Amino acid sequence: MALRSKLLDKKVIGSAKEMLKKVRNNAYVSRKLRAVIAAKESSITAVARVCKISRTALTEWIKHLKFGRAEKLFAPPERRRKSILNSSQRGQIERWIEENPNITIKEAKIRILEEFGLNMGKSTVHREMQKMKFSYITRVQCITSKIKKAKKNSKKNLNEIVKKNPKKEVFFFDESRFGTHSKLGHGWFKKGIRTQVKVKTGRENFYLYSAINPKNGKEISLFAPYVNTDCMNIFLEQMSKNLESREIFLIMDCASWHRSKGLKFLKVLPSFIYRHILRN
Repeated sequence: MALRSKLLDKKVIGSAKEMLKKVRNNAYVSRKLRAVIAAKESSITAVARVCKISRTALTEWIKHLKFGRAEKLFAPPERRRKSILNSSQRGQIERWIEENPNITIKEAKIRILEEFGLNMGKSTVHREMQKMKFSYITRVQCITSKIKKAKKNSKKNLNEIVKKNPKKEVFFFDESRFGTHSKLGHGWFKKGIRTQVKVKTGRENFYLYSAINPKNGKEISLFAPYVNTDCMNIFLEQMSKNLESREIFLIMDCASWHRSKGLKFLKVLPSFIYRHILRN
């Protein structure tokens, strides 16, 4: 069995793994770090033979990590890829992006050609934007395992409640906004800052409150200017008048105005369910 170098301790391997997470896209450095990590399991000589590098070079990489010289793992400045843009041009592009976070890479490419006479590829433009610490932030809807479990339980509980009260009708309720075509917030922003996305909204809009019984098609609706507790109470009052003496189950999502303590449920028995179920 090959002897393990005393240089390869847990601290060195830990530093190599941590650094690898940060420079994963840098193939030059990643290759060195992976060789260091592999040397812990298979010995320096074996890894050097497989990677076709000298044993001395691999030992030097290990020493750089052990003695706090990790920056020496990177290529020297004279060997790195030269940027097509100078500092003045890079500053101008940065101002373009800050003025218009929704600019596309293609639009930036065309503008660079028009302003600076540089014909850059999309990948090069993207790489330069990343060097400026810009990241394309999008609105992502994430459903965690906790929410999935709650959805499953809410369906089960609803079925049990309905079976125990067969005489009561079940209405599904939701509201929707009309008269505007809002643009989801996304764009290029500096990493690590709170984004302020300008959203395109229409001049005139309204909300439609609506509840429907899927069994008989009975539907109750109301136009309202806002979504809040007051408008919700107006809808519940109208709904109670239409229902007369009947009692129903009203299935809603978990919006804050649906769970407000100020709501006045008269002949309506509220039941809450996660919003994704209503859409599905």
